[in-house]
Amino acid sequence: MIVLERERENLREQKSTAPVRTSMPEGKKKVSLEQFIRKVPFTTPNQLCGDVQKMFSQHEDSECIVVCSDGMQPKGLLMRNRFYMNISKRYGVELFYEKPASTLMDASPLIVDIHVPPAS
Repeated sequence: MIVLERERENLREQKSTAPVRTSMPEGKKKVSLEQFIRKVPFTTPNQLCGDVQKMFSQHEDSECIVVCSDGMQPKGLLMRNRFYMNISKRYGVELFYEKPASTLMDASPLIVDIHVPPAS
């Protein structure tokens, strides 16, 4: 226990003395989130997983589908890889095909304001 406490204290000291860069070095371009934005398909939480599979087939270049409320507010994210991992498991089609997309979505994805700098 004493060793762990010492390690924690050392980590705190390292964090408090670490240099923090508050501005970009000269000559470097500013990075904004707008550079990373892509158009992706969206669906509702009640859309069936079978229909979501068809959407992934139609949008082969999209890695995700955004799950939005009726008011177009993002509620979750369906990642292609995770979706197909669940569907391709034994009895996956039988278990999930007729269930709503909200069953397999990530209900708490990282959502950020486009105007916030990536370093924040």
